[in-house]
Amino acid sequence: MRIKQLKVEYYLPPSKLELKYRSTPESVYVKIHLPPYIEDGKKKYRPYRFSICKVIPQYFGKVEENYKYDIITVHNNRLNNSPFRDASGKINDALDEISKQYGYNLPNNDILINEINRLIGRGQQEVEVPNATEEVKSICLITAVNERYHKMVTISKQNRLDSCSEHTIHSYRSMVLNIQKYHDDNGAVNLLKLTNDQWDAMWEVILTYKKGVGNYKFTTLRLQQKQLRAMLKKRPNGDLPLLNLNDDLFNMDKDPINEHTQIFFTENELKVLIKASFDHPDMEYARKYLIIASLTGQRYQSMKNMSNCKIVWNAQYGFFYAHFEHIKTGTHCYCPLFDDVVKLCPDNVFLNFDKTNQNSQYWIDKVVVELGLKKGINISSHTCKKTFVSLLKPYRITNETLSLVTHPDVEYSESCVGDYDKSDLIYKSETFYEATKGIVDKYPDTVFRYGK
Repeated sequence: MRIKQLKVEYYLPPSKLELKYRSTPESVYVKIHLPPYIEDGKKKYRPYRFSICKVIPQYFGKVEENYKYDIITVHNNRLNNSPFRDASGKINDALDEISKQYGYNLPNNDILINEINRLIGRGQQEVEVPNATEEVKSICLITAVNERYHKMVTISKQNRLDSCSEHTIHSYRSMVLNIQKYHDDNGAVNLLKLTNDQWDAMWEVILTYKKGVGNYKFTTLRLQQKQLRAMLKKRPNGDLPLLNLNDDLFNMDKDPINEHTQIFFTENELKVLIKASFDHPDMEYARKYLIIASLTGQRYQSMKNMSNCKIVWNAQYGFFYAHFEHIKTGTHCYCPLFDDVVKLCPDNVFLNFDKTNQNSQYWIDKVVVELGLKKGINISSHTCKKTFVSLLKPYRITNETLSLVTHPDVEYSESCVGDYDKSDLIYKSETFYEATKGIVDKYPDTVFRYGK
């Protein structure tokens, strides 16, 4: 069965209470749109709905007739809605795993529902330590880390002087997910019996798992390891042994994750993408995405928002540009389009990027393998953004100039900083154009050239 995408919606059921009185946690439901099926000769649809957690409505979405899910609201209140973000993250990971396992030949809906339930642990009890007493259960590693994480969140909400930074809290949250994954697959880790060999084995398994998760930073994993080691050493001794845990498990110079974070396309590889073509529509879709993303520095979501919109001609300076919006940061930019991007926009209409991230990633990987580019390393929108920045820097394009047409990840981003004023977007695009239009004069074979 072929599927375009598995659409996911999160919502709060209607309530009889007025919006201003809804200040207590409410159940959040997810609706997964499953593929159509045939019954009595008719095509029918059957979404899969279930409750995933509880959250205070104001931390979930915007106020309309009801509280409507809003990704910006969730991001801005991430310290107060971690159960929802954890649950939605498990659902996204489950759908990604299903896509990798079945490709585009999904099983029937009943099997699909069972597989989703298995991957997210729905209907399963909390992980138990086999044949363990209550005392031993209370000192499982996942329990200790989870307690530490929730304590940090509670202290942060109270604005106490001993509050941890938001970055540290986020790191502990990721650590909980990593250890829970190990816990689910390999059984509980008992702190009474934890040895250096078990410690090493646990991080090796987590490292192996993380190698398949996009642009996961190896330094992040090292930070989590350092934080967990410090936490376990500080635990009251009592019945627990003093743990002297290894701190040199991984060689960063040799680890492929560290290499992955530095990866980007070369100009020659971009030229291979530009010259190639595929009969398969999905592979051609992925090829065009890689070209446009690498020559604009935009993420996939920004390009989806621009789908089927007109690109605009700046008659005064003589270049096309596209208006990109980044939902995550709420920023806008007018990005000048190099000639190879304009050629992929028939009738001056931006391409329609309508696939989910999981589906597009599947075909991106196939294109990269087919053309022999970056073997063994998953390519993502971050790779393309790094390509845009890394290839323009040797042409003496400064960070300040690059920031005029790219979006900062966060306010303190070093690579792409700047405040975006819509009234000034045209000026910024013209400034970027002036800085880059002369590249082709010195380097005629460059991909950074504008059309006439």
